[in-house]
Amino acid sequence: MRIALWHNLPPGGGKRAFYNQVAGLVRLGHHVESWCPPTADQQFLPLGDLVTEHIVDAQHVPLSKRKNLWELVHDTDVQAEAMDRHCQQCALEMSKGAFDVLFAGPC
Repeated sequence: MRIALWHNLPPGGGKRAFYNQVAGLVRLGHHVESWCPPTADQQFLPLGDLVTEHIVDAQHVPLSKRKNLWELVHDTDVQAEAMDRHCQQCALEMSKGAFDVLFAGPC
């Protein structure tokens, strides 16, 4: 089976579980490729050691310390739009690979 992965996992238990699941899929002979934004942790249990990993820029603007709610909401909207563009780019790249399924690791 051809499996596309997407994740934005920080170091910790979720990343460890995802890594072990991916390792199991590879051991079973599945073709697996991974996509993630640069905000995903690349040092702790790197998936790139197991599969081809595509790091797709999310072009986000760091959240700043704002003084009022409207400015905070605006920053959050900018972040959500950047993640939406990132996910659309990943989906476009995945669609070219004729994958059978998407396995997403939520952060």
